[in-house]
Amino acid sequence: MELVRDVDKSLWPLAKWPRFYPVYAPARKYRKIVVGSAGYVILYRVLEAQRLVIIARMFHGARNIRALL
Repeated sequence: MELVRDVDKSLWPLAKWPRFYPVYAPARKYRKIVVGSAGYVILYRVLEAQRLVIIARMFHGARNIRALL
């Protein structure tokens, strides 16, 4: 349940500020959220024309992010 709460807290800013989190440098089309102390990572994209935020992936930060993209 703590992870769910941390994810929820991390995602709420996206409704108003979709560019709130930094660009993930190796794959510039994504932005990166690090979720709490759990070490999870969320990658998302902002589609301005459609006014959408797309959550692309969520995984543990110990994984090789570049290999998963």
